[in-house]
Amino acid sequence: MLQVLPFSIFAFNSQEISITRNEAGWFARAFCFATSFIGVAALACSAFFAHVIAVMLLFLAINEYEGRKRLWLIGGLIGLATATRLPNGLNILFFMLAVSLGVGTIQERAAELLKLLLPFAFLVGLLALYNFARFGTPLESGYTYQLNGFGMPYAPWNVPGNTAGSALSFSYIPEHLWIFLFGPPSISAVGTSALLVSPFLFYLISVRWDLINKLIASNSALVLLTVLAFRSTGFEQVGYRLSLDFLPFVFWLLMRSRLQMNNRFKALICLALVVRRMSDGILLVNRRKPSTGR
Repeated sequence: MLQVLPFSIFAFNSQEISITRNEAGWFARAFCFATSFIGVAALACSAFFAHVIAVMLLFLAINEYEGRKRLWLIGGLIGLATATRLPNGLNILFFMLAVSLGVGTIQERAAELLKLLLPFAFLVGLLALYNFARFGTPLESGYTYQLNGFGMPYAPWNVPGNTAGSALSFSYIPEHLWIFLFGPPSISAVGTSALLVSPFLFYLISVRWDLINKLIASNSALVLLTVLAFRSTGFEQVGYRLSLDFLPFVFWLLMRSRLQMNNRFKALICLALVVRRMSDGILLVNRRKPSTGR
């Protein structure tokens, strides 16, 4: 049921962003079936389920901002998304900047920031207490102790899609950025170009750059750099599933820009569906190959 929520949320967003239900439907198809989302929504895996929950929470926060703007609720939703996947916590920066640069006196904006940050800080604090009780430090969420399918820790495991070393490092960014932008479908399936899987994203060069859209783009770029600095690309996948930590904001950027949902845009979405199916086929063929080792 959670997997189909983006359809409903896009429908609500259509009312708030002044796009038609038909356009919202096309955006929903694009997100659900022509990005990395379908790969995590279709498979029963705890790590993938976390992505589904986080995506739902991010879309709900975006919808609330475009609607009633209850900042306490937005802060709570981003806090829950953070507890689901840590990189999602960075998305609070967009809302902080939007409030700080918005209308009103300094005192009014400070009060609004407090409404936003109190529930967010409360939930992050609970997460920190849980981490301390379980791992002995509030800054450890278990990534250091992750095990792969062979029961080995990820940290010293150096294979395609995972670099041995610390969980985060700027040195990982160049290789992961290349995979994110240009990675071809392959049997190793360590990641596929987001622009190949979702070619309609090229329309980002046509968005209108008002203040909010600039903040959305800056926020998305920051989260992108963070997930690229993670030691793993996400392993077997089509697309780059870690991009789901900011992809709802990218779609919000497209929707806010009132891009014309013309036949060319729709054709790119349909092309993305075809590329997705072909890439899935390559991955499935690789999985079914008999192992030659023992």
